[in-house]
Amino acid sequence: MIEDKNKLFALFLKTRKPSILAEFKKLRNRITSELRKAKVQYFQQLIQDASTSRPDRIWKIVNDALGLRTAAPNQFQMTVQGDLRQHQGPRPAAATRRGPCGPRGEGAATLVYYGGRRADAVCVHPEPGPSLLGCT
Repeated sequence: MIEDKNKLFALFLKTRKPSILAEFKKLRNRITSELRKAKVQYFQQLIQDASTSRPDRIWKIVNDALGLRTAAPNQFQMTVQGDLRQHQGPRPAAATRRGPCGPRGEGAATLVYYGGRRADAVCVHPEPGPSLLGCT
């Protein structure tokens, strides 16, 4: 059915006939309606199954159905050269650079970005807590 919709739209783009556009819109709306109904039935069945066998999973299913996700904390902190830095707002994106770092070569170098700019190179070692130790 979705393939038919895509073919109709491609045909409309070639011909630009209003009748084909109207037919495409009818099919598109019917597909959207059926997808919504199927989604409702799917989550109803999940909740019904969970309520009898796994009641602890009900809230996870409800949150998935509503599109809710657990948010990351709005604050985080890290130690850079012995200085504790705190940040408000969303966590920065981090990219891990491959290869050894630090004096023993046993850590993983991580570059931390704030708003698209490189801010710090952080070496994470087996000892607790990140520290800035001259990554190589």
